[in-house]
Amino acid sequence: MLESIQNSTNKTIPEKFKSAFNSCEPLVQNRFKVTFDEKLKLSNFITESITLPKYNGYVNKWDAMEIKLCSLVSPSTTVPIYELVQKFMANKTNKGNNISNKIEEDLFNFTIEELDPVGTPINTWNIKSNQIKYVDFGYMDAKITINSPTIISINFLPLSVELFILPIKE
Repeated sequence: MLESIQNSTNKTIPEKFKSAFNSCEPLVQNRFKVTFDEKLKLSNFITESITLPKYNGYVNKWDAMEIKLCSLVSPSTTVPIYELVQKFMANKTNKGNNISNKIEEDLFNFTIEELDPVGTPINTWNIKSNQIKYVDFGYMDAKITINSPTIISINFLPLSVELFILPIKE
């Protein structure tokens, strides 16, 4: 990284600043781990992508998040997500089609760990949700010739968001 900065600026970096360039490492989008609550019965390595929490100050709430999961044959990804939808639908029906569509218990819990280059968690987000906006189980296409996995998308509203930051060793 240091060499590319030197090459791009055609200037040498003074010695007193070199350690800063060597010690600064950006968090990157492809270094993360999602761990699901055990009651969901989902594998922890199936997350293709996830949006991080987004706070909306205008309404003083967390905005919707989306997680995309690779659908596995075994252990099934579809079955636990379908069961989650069934719990949500049963609660909605029992509440007389309440417009808020809320489930009293937190139903969809997981953690997102943002990782450093060697896999050590830097930030850990604990997410709890009881409001599903939609679940998209993907699509099938006989014309596709590559082995692309089916993706299940879940859009939900966080009930609570907590951030734990690992102290940086100096």
